[in-house]
Amino acid sequence: MDNVGAGNTPPQMFYGQGAFNLDLSVAKLFRITESKVFEIRAESFNTLNHFNPNNPNTTLTYNFNTDAQNNASFGTTQGAQVQARRMILSARF
Repeated sequence: MDNVGAGNTPPQMFYGQGAFNLDLSVAKLFRITESKVFEIRAESFNTLNHFNPNNPNTTLTYNFNTDAQNNASFGTTQGAQVQARRMILSARF
């Protein structure tokens, strides 16, 4: 049996976008004495600040009395999967 969607729509009609995310981290250790270490670390989440949209809204709200679809946001994309770029700089002794 073939994969079919609702009615004659293809099954992949409402697949969302793919997600692309790049996180980076750089750290440097400075040995002061044999037992004491100083560390500097820089971390970046969503380094390229790439926008990844959420999946489209696929909720149908159908009114059988008026034969109308009541969800005005059906098929629209609202929001992002991954938050905006975030960078952290830290030091530890």
